[in-house]
Amino acid sequence: MIRFWKVLLLVSFTVALTAGGLLAEESTDAKIRVLFVSGGHPFDEAGFKAMLDSFPQIQYQHVRFPDAWSLMKPDLAKDYDVLLLYDMYQPELSDEQKANFVQLFKTGIGVFALHHTVCGHIHWDTYYDMVGGRIFYENDRVFRGVEYPASTFVEGQDIPIEVVDKTHPITHGVENFTIHDEAYGNILVHPEVKVLLKANHPLQTAQTGWLWHYGKSPVFTLLLGHDRIAYENPSFRKIVIQGIEFLAKERKNQAE
Repeated sequence: MIRFWKVLLLVSFTVALTAGGLLAEESTDAKIRVLFVSGGHPFDEAGFKAMLDSFPQIQYQHVRFPDAWSLMKPDLAKDYDVLLLYDMYQPELSDEQKANFVQLFKTGIGVFALHHTVCGHIHWDTYYDMVGGRIFYENDRVFRGVEYPASTFVEGQDIPIEVVDKTHPITHGVENFTIHDEAYGNILVHPEVKVLLKANHPLQTAQTGWLWHYGKSPVFTLLLGHDRIAYENPSFRKIVIQGIEFLAKERKNQAE
């Protein structure tokens, strides 16, 4: 009888260990899968990755343009929940690259368009439709038949941010705050975006954070996030992680 109970305890202990391993594996698998894309603009890579590493909810892979184009295809959505665009890629795209990028958005993936990515792909008008905004350089200010003022970029500004919608999951728990960041002025923002964050600064475009959709992809575009000072701002960090979580959930809901 004693031997029976020893065997029973051993079996129970083995099952518990196995279950614990499975739970640990499920916990890892449950992390939000993020593809972080950079290229075309220098940035504090160590500081940015330190911020991402501090979010236990995510696991990420970092790729750079132009190498990232090999991944920018519709089947990317099978391996990643959120595409974090922090690039400023300028070269002309091939017709195949454009078609694959558009089809990825139309297939459906969460898209976080951060800071200088609105300065990328300026030779491709469709990118404005995809992320809901774009910039203008002095020698390239005509867009779809309309001439716009040149955009401005001024570092080292203290920018007051108003949380327009404090009930939204991305901004939940975030109070109005001030961030030391690069100001982006004269950004063209699609008139139908849902503005979550508004700037009150003469050099910063008022619509500073907005929600958008393109195809089946939920998109959150945030003009903030120039350097380590911004990365370490508690409100910015909260918006970034809650933005990633929201996009992953929205993408999953739309896929069901």
